[in-house]
Amino acid sequence: MIPYSVVGGQLRMTEQRSGVRSCRFSCIGFFALLVAAGCSGEQTPHYTSTPPWTGGSGGTGGVVGIGGSGGISGAGATAGEGGSPGNGSGGSGGSSGAPSVGDGIFDKDEVYFFGGLVGSNSHLGVASWQTPSRVHAGFRNASIKRIGTDGRLVYVEELDTDVDWNVRVFTADPWSVNLETQEVTSYPDSPEDNDAIVASCEIIGHLQLDPVTDEAIRKCNGGTRQRCDDNPDENCGYIRSSGEPVRFPVDYALRRVGFDGHLLISSITRGFRVMDSEGTLTDPVEFAGIEPLAPRVEHLRAVPSGFLLLLDEGPWGVWEVDFDGSATFNGGYPANDTLARVCVTSGKAANDIFCFENPGVGVAVVNRYVRGAPEPEQIYINEGDPLLQVYGVVTGQ
Repeated sequence: MIPYSVVGGQLRMTEQRSGVRSCRFSCIGFFALLVAAGCSGEQTPHYTSTPPWTGGSGGTGGVVGIGGSGGISGAGATAGEGGSPGNGSGGSGGSSGAPSVGDGIFDKDEVYFFGGLVGSNSHLGVASWQTPSRVHAGFRNASIKRIGTDGRLVYVEELDTDVDWNVRVFTADPWSVNLETQEVTSYPDSPEDNDAIVASCEIIGHLQLDPVTDEAIRKCNGGTRQRCDDNPDENCGYIRSSGEPVRFPVDYALRRVGFDGHLLISSITRGFRVMDSEGTLTDPVEFAGIEPLAPRVEHLRAVPSGFLLLLDEGPWGVWEVDFDGSATFNGGYPANDTLARVCVTSGKAANDIFCFENPGVGVAVVNRYVRGAPEPEQIYINEGDPLLQVYGVVTGQ
């Protein structure tokens, strides 16, 4: 039998005299969906997952089953609990039949890990930082990823430069992993086949979603100054799924589409400004104590009252920019001096900061920065054999 234990938020498979090698999961967090099963003889432990709209089955003969979340519209659907080692069966989720493409299963205000199953570069999935063992898999050539208000994950399918790239809506696929051999034992050959295409164009260099309509907005050909045919003073380089451009002054770059028709735009010489639906610009946003008019930004998020900015300059914290262009600084986070990092802000009320960091050669961690805490909380490190080898973080905007 292979005993499992959670120590300090980490799931461990403890090595026994029978010679079964140990595995350690370092996806640190809350493991609400982990279930255990026994293993004897030549049987080997697996992780299996069905798409989130079906119930999962528990382990038999060393197979570790992850309970399903139930149907998207299934009433009272909860994750299955594992049975006793060796013959347990997972609980069933609520049923709603086959889901429609891209049924919303994510929270735009939450933060998710993105990475490879047992370190694979071609078998990719996402998981909430709170439940890193519950992986929604089924990506290929996925670069830019965004989560919409409707709970769908939208991504750019990066292809050859001589063909159009696609914006697709992610739909989860079934998969399984053999933990002992660290092999993916089942994964779809073409996981993108059930991911609906909502837009296409040549070389998509930027993607965001309208926070009200969830319409995909992409920048094609990598260009930032594409003048409108009917007005050369306006930029038409950012295109909605409908084909309509997002219009703003040509000397600016679009940073984020906001609520109620507001846009956050910026210029190196003219700074950040908010433009309303009538085309009126605020004065340049003043970030107290920061000299550049347009400081470097690590992450942007649209909120009903304006925009949240995590800046790469000045004091470490989150700036709230209102629609009138006023800026308020919210500090008090633990310091972050790591140079190699990619950070995002949570959309939850506390606006926690999550950073994928490389503090040393071959070392990757995800730290959570909570306002008022003396130190960051390490919620992932690439030690041992994590089920999901994290390559970055994903959230809404």
